[in-house]
Amino acid sequence: MSDENLINNEVIEEPDPVIDEASVEEGPIEETPVEEDTSPKWYDYDDPEEINFIGIKFNKTDYDEKAYAAIAGWCNETQHAYITDSEDGLYYEVVAIPEPTLDEYRDRKLSDLEYKFEKAVKGSFITTEGYNMQFDISDCEKMNGSITLNKAMGITSDYLVQADNAVIENVPMEVMESVLLQMLKKYKSMHLKKQVFRAQINACTSKEELDAIDLTY
Repeated sequence: MSDENLINNEVIEEPDPVIDEASVEEGPIEETPVEEDTSPKWYDYDDPEEINFIGIKFNKTDYDEKAYAAIAGWCNETQHAYITDSEDGLYYEVVAIPEPTLDEYRDRKLSDLEYKFEKAVKGSFITTEGYNMQFDISDCEKMNGSITLNKAMGITSDYLVQADNAVIENVPMEVMESVLLQMLKKYKSMHLKKQVFRAQINACTSKEELDAIDLTY
């Protein structure tokens, strides 16, 4: 230390040299383009028929349970597909339900016919006497049995039960027989219509022809 730096026994510290730092220019930040996901969204569709999830796979070890549940709901709603295990057992896959064969379509139409026929004959109609009567085959058999028994016992009148369970007393036997005849005719007309529909269904050679048959009673 030099003598001139000693004044009154005090040490005068020399300042540190100032070093100019070079300025660093910041360049523009490049953004990585994000590809738009155009795949079907399980969480946002207005019309189930307008979207197709067939072919989507879910890895069993790591998959979105909400997406799985929503797509399972889509499968049930549209009846276009179902979710199954892959052959290797590693994932679930949405696969299409095979298109029914013509014979399968025909069987469905025949089943629909049977259902509509059974529903139709569970109804009722108004006889010429003004009675509201059911006419299913079981109703006809009960009526016929009652008439047969009464005639065998020499009874000339009996009660009659209408479709709404209203009871009509003292109905003459000839009127009972007239009502039964009308019930049988009504049932037979429904059964004949069923056989006509059945013949039409069996004659169809395409799904379009089957769809065109209107099974209205």
